[in-house]
Amino acid sequence: LEDLLCHFDETDFKIISGLLNKVKYETLADELFISIDTLKYRTKKMFAAVKVSSREGFIELICKYNIQI
Repeated sequence: LEDLLCHFDETDFKIISGLLNKVKYETLADELFISIDTLKYRTKKMFAAVKVSSREGFIELICKYNIQI
């Protein structure tokens, strides 16, 4: 997981922060000036990289390893 995080850019970390804070996708996309489709594409890639299939699973994984974003 840490190796994966090394390849994330600033936008990815903002997305993760938004996910952890339970920000709605539409709001998060607006805040990041990206489309909802782009946000969903990026989150799906993140989820696939750590072998989870949902936002909840991703949040659980981040919390499990106490990763600070």
